[in-house]
Amino acid sequence: MNIKEVYYLPNGVENNLSEEEFENILENRFNSEKIQVLYLNHLIDMKGYMETLFLAKEFRDVIFNFAGKFGTKDDENYFYDFLKKNNMENVIYHGFVIGEKKEELLKKSHALCYISKNDAFPLTLLEAFSYGIPVFTTNEGSISYIVDEKSGMIVNSLDEENLKNKFREFLDKYINKRNFTIL
Repeated sequence: MNIKEVYYLPNGVENNLSEEEFENILENRFNSEKIQVLYLNHLIDMKGYMETLFLAKEFRDVIFNFAGKFGTKDDENYFYDFLKKNNMENVIYHGFVIGEKKEELLKKSHALCYISKNDAFPLTLLEAFSYGIPVFTTNEGSISYIVDEKSGMIVNSLDEENLKNKFREFLDKYINKRNFTIL
């Protein structure tokens, strides 16, 4: 192979944290009184924001931070109508985030909820791992090659009862080690 035909493509995940900064993030993350779950994706049906809203409704003692751009006005209307209809005070929408705002959300999050129905190799999972965040996700594309039982949980069925039970199991296994109470 001719070396001139080889191209380097960076993976798109930058994290310049020192080991000390990383350890401080992990330690400070558990100083909060409530569990913080991050949804960091486009807010479209195929990326699972509706299922994540369902989890937020079922786990009201957990803060769900949504960050991303709405796909359509219908998605935006659904999101806000759902919040209003279900009196959801545990959901915060941050809009599309980059840079320091994204870093701030990653630093304070205890978990990433990534319920994608169509994906290949999501860099968002690698970003979460670079901040020591376990992932609750689906078995799409190459996700099963990225997430193992040390780094998170893969859910195979989006049936609401299964989703709720698996998310509770996920929180118990990866988060509740620090004595958070999940009702």
